[in-house]
Amino acid sequence: MFCTVISMFNDAYLAGIFIIGVLLVAALIIGLVSSLREWMANNRQPVLEEEAFVLVRERSRSGRTARPSREEEKGGIRLPEVSFTWMVTFMTRGHGAVTLELTEAEALIVKEEDQGVLTWQGTRYLGWKKTA
Repeated sequence: MFCTVISMFNDAYLAGIFIIGVLLVAALIIGLVSSLREWMANNRQPVLEEEAFVLVRERSRSGRTARPSREEEKGGIRLPEVSFTWMVTFMTRGHGAVTLELTEAEALIVKEEDQGVLTWQGTRYLGWKKTA
């Protein structure tokens, strides 16, 4: 009887690990397919260059506590690791409001209420030239 209980536990444990593994692989495949579809859709779009006005420049924060180095472990200090995603909304004459994701270096060049020429392809930001 005791061996049967242990056998059932081992079978359930292995089945649980298998199910979690399958779910992780499925999530990875779904993420890769989604990214590939967006990349292909962007490549099918024409490269557009239009006069634009910057409406909104905002950033969203994501972060976690960094793993402390050996020196920091002694003092108990943990430094945060923070990354920002910048979303900039441009108002164009031909396409209305266009919201694109920019890197921090790109976003620091673009200021709200700036006027210039926006270059983009689908959802991909390609460049900004300030004119005023």
